Amino acid sequence: MTRFRLTLRMLSPVHVGTGEVLTPESYVIRQEEGGAVLAAIDLSALLSSLTPADRDTFNRAADAGDFVAIRRFIRERSQSGQFDLWVAAVDSDLRDRYEEGMDRVSAELAIHPMTRTGLGQRPYVPGSSIKGAIRTAVLQRLVDTEPGHAAALHDRWPGRSKFDGQNLEADVLGYLGEDRSGRPRAEIRADPFRAVRITDAPIQGNAVATFVGRVTVAARPSTRPTRARGRPRSDPSGIQLYYEVTYSALSEGAVVEAVGEMTLDERLAQADAREAWGRRFPHPVTQAFRAAEILDSCNAFYWARLRDEALVFGALTADLKGAYADLQGDAEAAQKRGEAILRLGRFSHVECMTLAPPLRSATGGGSRTTVGGWGPLGWAALRLEPVQP
Repeated sequence: MTRFRLTLRMLSPVHVGTGEVLTPESYVIRQEEGGAVLAAIDLSALLSSLTPADRDTFNRAADAGDFVAIRRFIRERSQSGQFDLWVAAVDSDLRDRYEEGMDRVSAELAIHPMTRTGLGQRPYVPGSSIKGAIRTAVLQRLVDTEPGHAAALHDRWPGRSKFDGQNLEADVLGYLGEDRSGRPRAEIRADPFRAVRITDAPIQGNAVATFVGRVTVAARPSTRPTRARGRPRSDPSGIQLYYEVTYSALSEGAVVEAVGEMTLDERLAQADAREAWGRRFPHPVTQAFRAAEILDSCNAFYWARLRDEALVFGALTADLKGAYADLQGDAEAAQKRGEAILRLGRFSHVECMTLAPPLRSATGGGSRTTVGGWGPLGWAALRLEPVQP
């Protein structure tokens, strides 16, 4: 069993969320010495601290459904920072919209926060997200090792059955078996990624490592005809979406790192499983992966996608051209240090989350999600350092 210190260094802003949405009744934006910040409020602690008179005031506003009054009440009583759960920086655009929207319940001021640890409320990258990004890259490497393998897999698993996806992965990784009727069935217990364990990776340091920015869509000019009945295709960039994302190397060279641990249990690919009940394979898992193979797989898979993306979308605006140039420079430097690049989190786009055609039918590629129109999302450098037993 080999343990590694796993470090993710954010090359571009990254967002990994839980689906939670914060409304202005659960956060405040205030001006501090270093700039405007958004503070998520511990409402239970705030309400339990109220005097009887303040509690009556709050209850009257709640009973009347007066959300404007509730927002102002919470804002006035949380300026000291006493009830802050966590804080993130905000730009002037969101700060101004917040001030304007305090008196309008209909104002779109929903915030999508990052995943956070329970007690320390520190943002983190889930181990499942890291493992999923690695798994896709390793699968593609195994598919590409044999000429014609991808086409043969597509013929066997064309996607017509709901089980074709998992059977395809089992076929590639060697844990495809049969049920009692002779039909193909993935033997999940023999999946070699059972021997790859990755913990959650909290963001390091005590400084504010995240900011809330507006997510926009950069789209290539469409050559498609408009939809039927003369209605044009909708423009998703018109929707005001605010997400908490990490600072990154694109943020004036900021160094933001998330640190976890990866364990490779080679024993599972060597132990004898033939005596185990119901086992169809000689070992508990079908193969073992080495750290070097994981890094090489990530570089091969994600580098090609970064180059293609930079070529197409870097030509849209001067800001994107500069961002992609910086991003590729940072990625090259990471590779020279023995690191790999990968893409994870929300807005990673279909090309980076699925296998290449013909095993992927979705075309994608028509747009890219950015923060404020200047930075693509989701890119990070992966470093693995052995931990001495």
